[in-house]
Amino acid sequence: LGFERQDGTGPVRAGTNSSTGHLQIDTLRLGASYALDEKLTLAGTSSYSGVSAGGEHGKGLDYSLLATYQPSTNLRVSSEYSLSDSGALATLGRFQNGYGLGYDGNGFSGGINSDFTLGSTSYRMFKVTTEYDPNEKISLNADFTNARTVGSVSSNSETTAIGLGATMDLGRGLQISTTLDQSSTRFVDSEASSRATNLNFALNGSPPGRLSYRVGLSLLLTGGQSDFKQNSTSYEAALVYRLAKRHNLTLNFFTGSTSGYYPQDNLNASLIYQYQIWQNLALNIGYKYADVHNRDPKLTSGAYRASGFDLELSFNFGGF
Repeated sequence: LGFERQDGTGPVRAGTNSSTGHLQIDTLRLGASYALDEKLTLAGTSSYSGVSAGGEHGKGLDYSLLATYQPSTNLRVSSEYSLSDSGALATLGRFQNGYGLGYDGNGFSGGINSDFTLGSTSYRMFKVTTEYDPNEKISLNADFTNARTVGSVSSNSETTAIGLGATMDLGRGLQISTTLDQSSTRFVDSEASSRATNLNFALNGSPPGRLSYRVGLSLLLTGGQSDFKQNSTSYEAALVYRLAKRHNLTLNFFTGSTSGYYPQDNLNASLIYQYQIWQNLALNIGYKYADVHNRDPKLTSGAYRASGFDLELSFNFGGF
């Protein structure tokens, strides 16, 4: 049993308009979990929220159920069902997560991923995830998600997504991984729809010695009735050389091409020297080059070529 209060001032979006306002959310939450045996665990939460934003007031209810089944150490299946009516799961516009605010998406240069709940007042989600490790070198996963959001122009949709993934350890520091994701979206009270298929492949190598590397390939195919369909192919490569205990030299290369809506070719390359100041804090000094070229003769903006030296502090939460 818990109580939570969020209070702040920032952009509150109403439809296509955004203004600075005051936000306050008071939430009373009740949760419980029960292990039927060593293999099956059930959990549930419910909450009531009082919401105040921009001088308006409202209330919301949230429910969530979770079941986890693990018959052995190498197999795990979990399912989740969430239902929200103007509650905490269906957040107020883009206020809470800060997406789109600050440098390069927000306060962190890496940006942040959005989710299904942005801008919705009613939210329903069902998800099943399976993880299976047939042996110590192979890991497989699969997931199914169905999410429906209603309440604003940008969220009146229902999305069904299926994902498959595999990782294999080839020994001597060599690992390959691949993911295949497919999603289908239909818009509430509309004939419009959208489909997307994304394939990713990566090869990571950390052989004995000072050198490590990564090679990646990504493909995106879209379909449906949308005018914004866009297909893309991209390649990436990274080479890291450890000069000393706290010193790294990294060469990064990325190139990609998109077709359909706003067709472009782009290339990015960088050479970076990294010094570990303290634990996960590092100083990066490098040279970066970027080239974006439009392939649509009707476009007269968006293309550019840039290069220059870059100096930044980085926080590496995944370990140095």
